Amino acid sequence: MAACESFRDIHLEQAREPRSLIDVRAQLSEGVASLQQISHALGTMWRQVAYQHFEASACDWYHEATVFRFVTVPGRDAYFVTGAVIITGRHYPKLVEQFEHDFARTHGRLPRLPSNIRIDPTGVSNNALGRATPP
Repeated sequence: MAACESFRDIHLEQAREPRSLIDVRAQLSEGVASLQQISHALGTMWRQVAYQHFEASACDWYHEATVFRFVTVPGRDAYFVTGAVIITGRHYPKLVEQFEHDFARTHGRLPRLPSNIRIDPTGVSNNALGRATPP
């Protein structure tokens, strides 16, 4: 992820959430011009690091941040890696405003972050990321 020009101030840490292994937090680089560009950069990065045996990911745009959740498995009967990447930054609100201006009619307004995902005023979360609870 450090080689990706779209992100800076990247922090990798062990997740505090028991169903997750890794949490990554990063700030947007000033050159990022759209939410779509964030998703593209995350997808490109993910294809370079995900194990080929199995991988799944989801990228969700929220009013405060983009959250990319993932799971990947290196092989049969092997361990698995789960985690999330939270991307935000100083100009993230402008990207949301631009997106909602251009696509609100078809996409609607972006939702707020779920209450179990928190970011501090600098945009980098130091709290556990929430995951869906199995039934």
